[in-house]
Amino acid sequence: MAGQVYPLEGIRVIDITVVWAGPYGTMFLADMGAEVIRVESINIFPSSSRGQFARPSKEAEARRDYGASVYPNRDPGERPWNRPATFNAHARNKYSMTANLTTPEGKDVFRRLVEVSDVFVENNAVGSMERLGFTYPVLSQWNPRLIAISATGQGRTGPWAHYRGYGSQSEALMGHSSVMGYPDMDPSGAPGSVATDATTGVTIALATVMALHQREKTGKGIFIDLSMSETFIPHLGEHFMDYFINQRVAGALGNRDPNLVQGCYRCLGEDEWIAITIGADDHWQALCQAMEQPEMAKDPRFATMSARQERHDEIDQIIEAWTSQHAPYDLFHKLQNEGVPSGPVMHEDQVHSDPHVRAREFLVPITHPEIGTHDYPSTVFKASKLPFKVRKPPVRLGEDNDYVYREVLKLTEAEYDHLKTLGQIGMDYDPSIR
Repeated sequence: MAGQVYPLEGIRVIDITVVWAGPYGTMFLADMGAEVIRVESINIFPSSSRGQFARPSKEAEARRDYGASVYPNRDPGERPWNRPATFNAHARNKYSMTANLTTPEGKDVFRRLVEVSDVFVENNAVGSMERLGFTYPVLSQWNPRLIAISATGQGRTGPWAHYRGYGSQSEALMGHSSVMGYPDMDPSGAPGSVATDATTGVTIALATVMALHQREKTGKGIFIDLSMSETFIPHLGEHFMDYFINQRVAGALGNRDPNLVQGCYRCLGEDEWIAITIGADDHWQALCQAMEQPEMAKDPRFATMSARQERHDEIDQIIEAWTSQHAPYDLFHKLQNEGVPSGPVMHEDQVHSDPHVRAREFLVPITHPEIGTHDYPSTVFKASKLPFKVRKPPVRLGEDNDYVYREVLKLTEAEYDHLKTLGQIGMDYDPSIR
């Protein structure tokens, strides 16, 4: 849209983030108009971001393992690091420069970038920035107005600060793994989940906007210490409150809710299901009507919510005997018309083609110069006067070196050429990196 003004236009963000949580957070900032500059290195391969291998072996491809599956058509191409879906899903609207931050020259480049930036975001293991010499006291000397955000597993203080892990470990530590799965299942069978990455990414964006407003009031930057684990605790709030108030330790509930009658029920077809929730008496009456079993609506055994919960297993059998004879989408529309909360359990291909998802333009086509055009998720909200726009496709390694070094940092040609001769500037990882 011509003349579009974005909320964070004019804000420059330094991005040294990995995996999902950090890049997801800076994606929101980039979508809102911030100039997000990823500082990367062609001398060190981040196996937690741009794929598992810089140059995956043919054997890995043949095994069809995770390392190959992240590439479009399972093809690593000539520059595999620019192709992983796990990276490109949150790499739009960003810039990428390369520098070796372990060298004096790279550190000097980083200092110059800090001096002309507003926000610095990183989510590396505790100690990483300290080893590079990029502590907040140092950064704030270079730029007193800089906002620095550090998102780590357990935060930067406390006895667990230096424990390492990914989102799955944070969720386990905060108790999520103990309430997932079915009651007869121990945590080893609980489904894998990294929801803490998503909650942390959103929190990074929220904290950045907060800090920018705070800077408007004080004129000074701020350091934000963010714990992945703590961002997820509020999502388990009812379990914690139940323990604080009633001393009950939560366990796995499967598809059930302690206050409702609900579950996922098998439908006609292979691996087809529908989720149905009975949250009130009128839902039960409507379900009985939809099942053409009006006598059940008057059955005293099922007359109240507490009675239905006591006979949950029996009700599940009755419902599934009905749902198993029908297609999930047919049931979905029928039950919704009757006022019963319900929804089909969708496979990925069904979500991709879903008319509602398409009507809201949640999936948008983006053309990447090396992998072609594919659908990507848009932003997670709609704003009436701020339509979502991809200004830049998922960023390739080092593709903005000229812009950052020449226009942002204003290096001389001699300085720029010197960094090139040192092997710090480029779009390809060092040949020795596999």
